[in-house]
Amino acid sequence: MSRIEKDLRDMFADRATSGPYGGLPAADAADRAIRHGAAVRRRRRAGASVGAALVLVLVAAGVAPARSWWQPADPPAHRLGLESTPAPAPTGHVVPTGAPAAPPPPSPAAVVPGADAAVLMHTPDRETTIGIDLRVGDQLWTTDGRRLPLSGVGEVLRAYRVPVGWVYGGATNVRLLRPDGDSVPLRGGGDGWTVSSDGARFAYVSDGALGVADLTADGLSVRSTTDVPPGTVPVAFLDRRVVVAGRVGHSRGYDLLDPTGPYRPSWNLDVTAIYGTAGGAVAALIRTGDRGLCLAALDGRAHRLRVDRSGACTLGLRAEFTPGRLAPGGGWLVAPAADGLTLVDIDAALTGDYATVGCPVRSTVPAVWADDMTVVAGDDRGVVQCRTDGTQQVVSLPPDAGADWQPVPRMTAKPITAADRSGRS
Repeated sequence: MSRIEKDLRDMFADRATSGPYGGLPAADAADRAIRHGAAVRRRRRAGASVGAALVLVLVAAGVAPARSWWQPADPPAHRLGLESTPAPAPTGHVVPTGAPAAPPPPSPAAVVPGADAAVLMHTPDRETTIGIDLRVGDQLWTTDGRRLPLSGVGEVLRAYRVPVGWVYGGATNVRLLRPDGDSVPLRGGGDGWTVSSDGARFAYVSDGALGVADLTADGLSVRSTTDVPPGTVPVAFLDRRVVVAGRVGHSRGYDLLDPTGPYRPSWNLDVTAIYGTAGGAVAALIRTGDRGLCLAALDGRAHRLRVDRSGACTLGLRAEFTPGRLAPGGGWLVAPAADGLTLVDIDAALTGDYATVGCPVRSTVPAVWADDMTVVAGDDRGVVQCRTDGTQQVVSLPPDAGADWQPVPRMTAKPITAADRSGRS
């Protein structure tokens, strides 16, 4: 019995015979008072608990709508391209349905070029990512949730992610979009420019000369210019040299230009397409007479493009070039096939093993490698990812993306891995 209860009992005992309780037993009066006090305390505690619960509900209701789709509260439970078994086709998106207006750009100190946050695609039962920027019309939809204008070049024809931002070009102009949202003019236009596979150098044709420059946040730092024949355009870099394409009579050929001296054309007319460069070699498609079109590895000995190895002549590869066809590490190629796309292990194909992986998607956008194992393409279902292990994932686009969208190739100094795309590098 508490001290307060004892005092109450003593008080009621003194007043029981003459007080307002008129002859009620002291114990009955004290019990009633004590029970009444306990009930009051219980009601107060219950009221406080209900009030706290209401405060929590109101706070949660106010905070939840403020969270943007690009700002996940917890690490995603699942990221596209990381599983080893086929995943069910979800119905989410690269950027969410009804995405809000673009948030203000981060401060320059918070921007780390080439190290993006992941673009979340919300699906009914999971969160996934393609980890690659998209070009939607004349806008860039970045992996950190921004929508930036690609202005100043007219209709955008090409765009690349590079360490200092994004290079994009139209029919007559090329510009560099910096991570802070400002853009600066470069040189070239149309097909007359290219970016090195590490995104550090830029080649362009202007006034009858081919220029080679370093890409900086302020634009171009020109290193050399070389006079070239009319119609010559750069298509790739091979170490310090530039692979160029041009017309020779009624034919089209490819050559190797060394910017440290005068250009002396030595066209290789057997090369019909250049897929990219990696490891000191050029992945190309060549004519071989009775064998038709074959995959080939070219080297640059004697300042010419020469065939080092060739094979895979029955794969039906086409003589066309689309940026992003070669994986960042150079080991795989994505090419059109009769039933969609095919992923080709280049080393195996050149040794006769014909290691290919089918990607049954008739892509309506150029296929681009998101990392060394994952190709991003698209069809009427939305974003389609095919992996070199044979798995596939489909994620729908939001209604506001429309049909005019393309993935943006990333040009980096090292092969891109799934860990790079998910921000774990």
